[in-house]
Amino acid sequence: MSEALTFSGDGIITWLPEPGDLVRPGEPLLEVNGRPVFFLSGDVPLWRELSLGDRGKDVLSLNEALHDAGHLSAARVDEVFGEGASGAVGSLHAAAGYVEPSGSEVGRERIATAEGVHADAVAALQEARDALAARQDTGGEQDAADAATSSAGAHREVSRAQEQVDTAARELARARAEWVAPSDVVILDVDELQVDEVVARVGDPAGGEVLRWTVPEVHVLTDVTPSQRTALAAGDEVEVVLPSAATIPGVIGRIGARRAPGGEESAMSAAADSTPVRVDLDDQDVAAELVGSPVRVEVVTDEVESALVVPVTALVALAEGGYAVEKLDGTRVALVPVDVQLVAEARAAISSGHLVEGDEVVVP
Repeated sequence: MSEALTFSGDGIITWLPEPGDLVRPGEPLLEVNGRPVFFLSGDVPLWRELSLGDRGKDVLSLNEALHDAGHLSAARVDEVFGEGASGAVGSLHAAAGYVEPSGSEVGRERIATAEGVHADAVAALQEARDALAARQDTGGEQDAADAATSSAGAHREVSRAQEQVDTAARELARARAEWVAPSDVVILDVDELQVDEVVARVGDPAGGEVLRWTVPEVHVLTDVTPSQRTALAAGDEVEVVLPSAATIPGVIGRIGARRAPGGEESAMSAAADSTPVRVDLDDQDVAAELVGSPVRVEVVTDEVESALVVPVTALVALAEGGYAVEKLDGTRVALVPVDVQLVAEARAAISSGHLVEGDEVVVP
């Protein structure tokens, strides 16, 4: 059962994945206005914008997700969005080939605005200090009570101006650092996801349902030869032999395009002239424990009951057509015609009224 992914931000969709794509933590899930929306794995969704100095459980979830994606050291995973988290957000963008948030158009505007506010606050502080100095210079012309009142007021103005400078400096530091908003990341409690259906299109407004996703299942991927390919079809039942020699059932889910010898894809493949095949497994609990393990896929394309089996090299082609085997009878060798019923895995299933189980035949 697939789940809907909705996007609540503004803008225009500029990139979308393809159905069937696997998206891992730290990878873009879509792009809006040329900026990435990342998938991260976590148990607390991001519900507010986070920047330098913010604290909370949502920060902890984000930091854990950034750590799991390989962008934040374990020592910096806590409930504070500090310099480590800021750097991790920048690293997240850089790894995907994007400019970090502070270097984007929005980021540059934020920095310019914060710099302007800070400059105004510094100028206001200087004016307050100048006013205080002027009052102190004219203190002798006032009576003691008036001078004390005037000086106290001037000192308060300087204090307020200093607080505004301190606040503006903190906001400037936040603007220069990286930040992350709910429209920048999608945090889901899964290790990876697979795109099941793309609902939106590039150029659409970003609001609403964008795509549907599922948790990807474990599959067996293998290559088959051209001759093996002719005997296979999607939906065929197979047996998957595990490293323990136990077997689990499977079904051929997809047969890909043949890799021709000498092509670019064949250079990347272990089998130069082969066709990729995906085998779907029903028992995902067992399959999950076998990720990365070598297995063997056995396919029954035909079967013969109560047949005699000999190595295929024991078959002798007859001039008049058909096949025979050389039966050993003491020191004598007799050529015995046989009907070949099935050939598989270098063995032949044969039948003959002149052979019984246990007879010896010549194998070159």
